[in-house]
Amino acid sequence: YEKEGYIVFGEGYRRCPGEHLSLIFLEEMAKSIKKIEFYIYQKNGEINLLPYVWGGVDKNLVLKIK
Repeated sequence: YEKEGYIVFGEGYRRCPGEHLSLIFLEEMAKSIKKIEFYIYQKNGEINLLPYVWGGVDKNLVLKIK
């Protein structure tokens, strides 16, 4: 759940050393997804939000890769 003042990678001298690596990973993943044809749709046409760190996650979403 959301916590006030929560910083994902920390800040200052003691920040997470994996921050740069994770951003490189996300960039490479975005490049590969751009090449794939996919569709995102809802199972029953309903929104089912579950609480998560940054808001809510919809459990009824389906990812279909062609």
